[in-house]
Amino acid sequence: MYLIIGRPKTFTDLNGHFDLSIKTLRGETQICIIDDDIFPKKNALSKHDYQIKELGDITDINAIQAYQIILCDIKGVGKHFESEYEGGHIIEEINKYYPHKVIIAYTGEKLEPTYNRFLNLADMSIKKDASNDEWIDCLDLALNIVHNPLEQWKKTRKRLLQLSINSIDLIRAEDLFVESYLKKSNLFKNDKYFNKMPEEIRQVILFLIEGILLIKG
Repeated sequence: MYLIIGRPKTFTDLNGHFDLSIKTLRGETQICIIDDDIFPKKNALSKHDYQIKELGDITDINAIQAYQIILCDIKGVGKHFESEYEGGHIIEEINKYYPHKVIIAYTGEKLEPTYNRFLNLADMSIKKDASNDEWIDCLDLALNIVHNPLEQWKKTRKRLLQLSINSIDLIRAEDLFVESYLKKSNLFKNDKYFNKMPEEIRQVILFLIEGILLIKG
């Protein structure tokens, strides 16, 4: 148990502290593609300065750790994980451990209704054969989420609540997140109260702060 002295920082203290210039963000944001086939839009999107790498079908969820935006095919991937829901299962796993990542689900096939819950876990979904302009609009929207610390915290907060974080720990975590962002330093690692939180909660928060400080530079 600890006392909160004064007003703790909240995500509203971040207003005005981030730059959403698309031109700059396209060149700074790492995007990966999870697909068992060659992604047909890669060349066209790369010509618009998006930084895209094809990972193929992954065998380790941590393979996406260095990327801020994940494009994931729903069908034909996830064979290593032996799930009938293929890419849907990958999206679910990424969402558990890296809830701040922006996930774009896509497919070229018609999906059964059982896949809807996985599509709802993604930040957005798009048809694989959507036009180049539709893909560009989708990626630019994703860039705004990635580089907006308010949106990053909101996404992570939702997962922390799923993990049953208590209200005092949540306030403390939000305060430390905002301070860390403003000071460009990870203040979590040496915080004695944070280090007493459950391991899964600590891991989710650390992945968030490490990622956002890397983006902010």
